[in-house]
Amino acid sequence: MNKENREEKKSKAEDYAEGIKSVGIQKTRWQRYFQFTDTRAIVFITLIYTVFAGLQWCSIRESNRINQEALLSVQRAHVNFKTIESTGIRDAQGRITAWHFFPQWENSGATPTKIMRQHYSAKWPQTTLPNDFDFHDSGPNDNRTILLAPKAITSTGPLIIRPDVIAGVKERKLHLFFWG
Repeated sequence: MNKENREEKKSKAEDYAEGIKSVGIQKTRWQRYFQFTDTRAIVFITLIYTVFAGLQWCSIRESNRINQEALLSVQRAHVNFKTIESTGIRDAQGRITAWHFFPQWENSGATPTKIMRQHYSAKWPQTTLPNDFDFHDSGPNDNRTILLAPKAITSTGPLIIRPDVIAGVKERKLHLFFWG
């Protein structure tokens, strides 16, 4: 190739490159429309996702609250009366001067008691208690806080009863009632 042809080709190439620079790579109207629409779609989908994520978060919190309530209703202390033990207190001559009664309590639950208080009362009338008896607390109100571990047993007391009352119960002249 001669020099003239080379310069002509070079000139055409430069003109072509110059034309591209002046025109630039311009997007058509449809390309701009779809780019704008794509951006809107991404924003819209992100908003929908955010709404559903918020709803899921609320549902999870509600589920956790329900589970906690269910756990606490099952996992709690269940304290029941188990039995009562008695001991006669004797003087120097060997005579019983008082009877001490010790109620036993059992925690059959899975957690310890937080604040367990026990107040006990006794009554020994000649007849049975009336149907409308209110089982009010009697005696000194010295309720101490008791901690009772799960599956454990403890005794409280003593509830002190005079020997003449026990003798009257033995002779079936009196009825002895405990409550608390």
